[in-house]
Amino acid sequence: MILFLLGLVSLITWIIVIYFKFERVPWAHAFAAMVTLGVAMVAYRQWRAARHEISIDKYYDRLDAVNRRLELLTNKPTNEEMHVFAELDKLEYVIAKYELGYISPILAFRALQNFQSLCTDRPEFLTQAQHWVNKAAYRDMTRDVVAEVCARCQASPPREIR
Repeated sequence: MILFLLGLVSLITWIIVIYFKFERVPWAHAFAAMVTLGVAMVAYRQWRAARHEISIDKYYDRLDAVNRRLELLTNKPTNEEMHVFAELDKLEYVIAKYELGYISPILAFRALQNFQSLCTDRPEFLTQAQHWVNKAAYRDMTRDVVAEVCARCQASPPREIR
């Protein structure tokens, strides 16, 4: 895409120079200007992507701090509920990073497999995950993924632990 844009800018510049009869510059100077523009475009895209990724990381850091404060409440959640929240938060974090292309498909799949194995091996985890993903403020994509995983886990019997 960047190469296409650079080619388009070069063509437009060439047409303007010919049409208005501007003084022509050596090819090496024009090439250097286009390379500089290309580098600037790539740098800007990477800067924007880094800012977006940092904001996601900060959001989930704050979410972790909120979850830690829950432990101080008088009607505090049980350890099992806290574990469910932690796993749902982790899954949502991985989904958000995957959607934006900041995490590889293999790592996203590993996180999904981990969540699925918890649902398959521990029916109480599955029940609470279904409850809290819809009751708490999780994203629609996270709700859809958890619903799909839970439906598959309910269709297959739990594995025996040896």
